[in-house]
Amino acid sequence: MAATDGVLVVLDAGPLIHLDELHCLHLLEGFAALLIPSVVWREAVRHRPKLELKAVPGARITDPTGPSPLPLATAVFANDLHAGEIAAITLLHESGGGMLLSDGDAARQTAESLGFFVAGTLGLLLRGIRRKQITGPQVRKIISEFRERTTLHVSRALLKRFEESVPN
Repeated sequence: MAATDGVLVVLDAGPLIHLDELHCLHLLEGFAALLIPSVVWREAVRHRPKLELKAVPGARITDPTGPSPLPLATAVFANDLHAGEIAAITLLHESGGGMLLSDGDAARQTAESLGFFVAGTLGLLLRGIRRKQITGPQVRKIISEFRERTTLHVSRALLKRFEESVPN
């Protein structure tokens, strides 16, 4: 994940849901702008009914104003993107770029192929350590309880590699 402060960010539902499950929404602080398409917000609230927009630091709900760019329209068929992922990538494109926050492989691959930076829940945990919003030991504790605390599907091997990358 590249430097993130001062970056415009568009959120997909995954990081909203998973950071809420982990009680880590504060890790979204410090971006230049944090945009959430309304279809993404509805999906997040469907999974986390008590989630409130005011709990997401600096976020605002906004929707793309035009159609998806042609490369994205083509990728939708190849990668089987969901409505929220399409809206998020389209909004990112309309906003002039920045970063997509998503935990979905297809959305991540599509955004990267279009030249956007991408991060997910695990990347936000590392960013939080760098920004001193959370400590390495706190992240290790989260990892040790990961399967019980979140619905994010991550292989044991990836979780182990991630844990090994967490600084002290």
